[in-house]
Amino acid sequence: MGPRGPSGPSGAPGSKGESGEAGERGPKGHRGFAGLQGLPGPPGQPGDQGATGPSGPAGQRGSPGGRGPSGPPGNDGKSGPAGMMGPRGRPGEAGPAGMPGPPGPPGPPGPAGDPGGFPASAFMGQPAKGPDPQRGYYRDAPADDTKDKKVTDVLDAITAQIDALKKPTGTRKNPARTCRDLHLCHPTWPSGNYWIDPNQGCTVDAIEVFCDMKTEETCVYAKPSKVPRGSWINGPSKHYWFGDSMKGGYNFEYTADEIQLQFLRLSSVGARQNITYQCKNSVAYFNARSSNYKWALKLMGNSEWELSAEGSRKYQYDVKQDGCATAKPGQWAETVFEYKTKKTTRLPFTDFAPYDIGRPDQEFGVEIGPVCFK
Repeated sequence: MGPRGPSGPSGAPGSKGESGEAGERGPKGHRGFAGLQGLPGPPGQPGDQGATGPSGPAGQRGSPGGRGPSGPPGNDGKSGPAGMMGPRGRPGEAGPAGMPGPPGPPGPPGPAGDPGGFPASAFMGQPAKGPDPQRGYYRDAPADDTKDKKVTDVLDAITAQIDALKKPTGTRKNPARTCRDLHLCHPTWPSGNYWIDPNQGCTVDAIEVFCDMKTEETCVYAKPSKVPRGSWINGPSKHYWFGDSMKGGYNFEYTADEIQLQFLRLSSVGARQNITYQCKNSVAYFNARSSNYKWALKLMGNSEWELSAEGSRKYQYDVKQDGCATAKPGQWAETVFEYKTKKTTRLPFTDFAPYDIGRPDQEFGVEIGPVCFK
């Protein structure tokens, strides 16, 4: 066999063969890198409104806001009805004596008298025995004992009235104008209850008062003088006026009516009054928990003068003792308030407003002291 010959030229490409069978699945490739953030899409349509959720718990009570500015003055009100007639004034001074009048015509002759002689003892300056023949005679007229007695009784009554005005005894029939007047007339008399009549009119409206003879004060009692202890109201803590806001409450009244009180104010240079607040689990003046006076009692004076623990000094009361600030839970205690003023028109007290009340375990009572004018 001869040697291998050179390779011939490549033949033409053959036709495409059939696809082979699929190979086995290869292993999972490595995690690719995170792609870039896409552009924001357009806003979607608003969703439906959800159901209303349950109410949250009530928040704590906020502190009272500051006093707002005074509003503009209101329009003039309508004229009120005419007031009651005032008390009768004191009698004026006696006027000067008039000129003597002309003599009257002569009277008719009187009846003939009994015959009798004039005793010689009358000329000798010696008293005569028996009845005085001159007794009861005026000129030539016989005496009328009945008329003389009536005149004497009237003069005695007038004298007694003048003496009573000059020196009153402090009784209901003979009252003084004030306790000071009574003390000036009777400087050794002790303090106690006496009758006075400030308007000096009819003694029907005379009033019984306490006279402090050391200070010459006239003290008028409240009527009634006590508010019974109890739980008077249920509700949130705020200032409640006893006479206006509490069921069964009332404004304070006194044994003297307003006319007599007004005459006392006019004849006095000062006034004072105290009130005792009895507390159980209630703040009266100083709040020891918050160390402030925001829960302190408010007092209403005459003509709606409001008195409080803070603010202008002339409208602040004083506290003589504050037992309610240190009282233990469930224990009764007392706080004593007092107000003194030279403006007598601001007293007496007519109402009060506690703040720390309203819970079932809170109670209070009040003792209203007499209002004293000096």
